[in-house]
Amino acid sequence: MEYTPFMEHKDHKLKMFVPMTSEEIKARGWNGLDILFISGDAYIDHHSFGVPLLARYLMHKGYKVGIISQPKTAEDIKKLGEPKLFIGIGTGVVDSMINNYTADKKPRRDDQYSEGGKGGTRPDNAGVEYSKMARQAFPNSFIIGGGVEISLRRLSHYDYWQNKVLPSILITGSYNLVIYGMAEHPSLEVCKALEKNDKKNLYKIRGVAYLSSKQDSRSINNRLILPSHEEVSGDKKKFLRTTLLYMEQSNPLNAKTLVQDYRNKSVVINPTNRK
Repeated sequence: MEYTPFMEHKDHKLKMFVPMTSEEIKARGWNGLDILFISGDAYIDHHSFGVPLLARYLMHKGYKVGIISQPKTAEDIKKLGEPKLFIGIGTGVVDSMINNYTADKKPRRDDQYSEGGKGGTRPDNAGVEYSKMARQAFPNSFIIGGGVEISLRRLSHYDYWQNKVLPSILITGSYNLVIYGMAEHPSLEVCKALEKNDKKNLYKIRGVAYLSSKQDSRSINNRLILPSHEEVSGDKKKFLRTTLLYMEQSNPLNAKTLVQDYRNKSVVINPTNRK
């Protein structure tokens, strides 16, 4: 096929943004992705949006990254192929339930973070639902969650919409890891650990939370065992006490590893990232 200047222009346009199609992946000369991000917002290439920011950052570090925006089913997630390292999920700038409902629990008609401002483009409890879609699409993939909605649910938490205390999203969702706080440095450390298949140090990274056996959680040094989910879900004072203990451990210079039991499992939250 004869080369034309238009081909160069077209190829340049396909490489302007983080790939969202197989055509854009091929235009970069990639044969697949290292990291696949799922975003609850429309793709807006601006640093105030966490998923595109992280995608750009990791691409700058040499990783092949793609984004799927507002998938409806597992089939939507499959269109860019299974990534080599992990699937990263962020539900958006604003909690999906706040995006979908007013404070008096009536459905919203619009969504300022979706294409055309159209409402109803993301599922309720998107942090849980996207993880289940991703697990259905790629059962063996390493799945990581982050952002406002997911990180604020890393411990047992009060859910306004159901009017009850729910367990950690690590219990209700299908995550291998949750990153909370500023995610650039922990994400890069996770990439390096997964490249080496270094699971031992992967779970020592600061700023991450994960699910452990109850027995293994008791071998963690400098840990603080919080009241269990069963305790806080049935006792308001214990819930408030847990909140106080959690807040006291927010200083990265002296924070302990937090452990909260749920039946025979434990949610483990490493101290916050220092960077």
